[in-house]
Amino acid sequence: MFPRGDSYLDITNAHTGERRALRFMKDGRTDRRALRRLDWLFRDWRDGETPDIDHRIYWSLAALSDVVRQQGHSGQIILLSGFRTPETTRFLQSRGIGASSNSYHMKRRAADVLFEGIPMTDVANIAEWLQVGGVGRYHGSNFTHIDSGPIRTWRG
Repeated sequence: MFPRGDSYLDITNAHTGERRALRFMKDGRTDRRALRRLDWLFRDWRDGETPDIDHRIYWSLAALSDVVRQQGHSGQIILLSGFRTPETTRFLQSRGIGASSNSYHMKRRAADVLFEGIPMTDVANIAEWLQVGGVGRYHGSNFTHIDSGPIRTWRG
């Protein structure tokens, strides 16, 4: 799954408005500074906790972006949720939002995303084709969940 060439992301955090458009791997070499900037973007925005995110998420999202750019789209990603603390998970559960108690978000291994101009079903189909890990289709909220766990799919 880890690419050998360049990996690029253009991603905006939906809650903070922060945007990062950066190359985090060039010529097979990881740019640690770029990865730290992505980790910050993926932080739990409610309390600011910023752990090291599983970098397989970034590679998965970059692979998805590459495919959609080849199809003529911008590849711009809207991040709805990256890392979540247990406190945030409990808060979401108390609001009736279906956050799992053993979510990959708390393990630093998941992202809920939208791709600008691309239907959620298409994003999920591409992610499944790429075999990135877990792929959840959330039709009611129109987003795709991607995680670095075992390959599996579900509908939420």
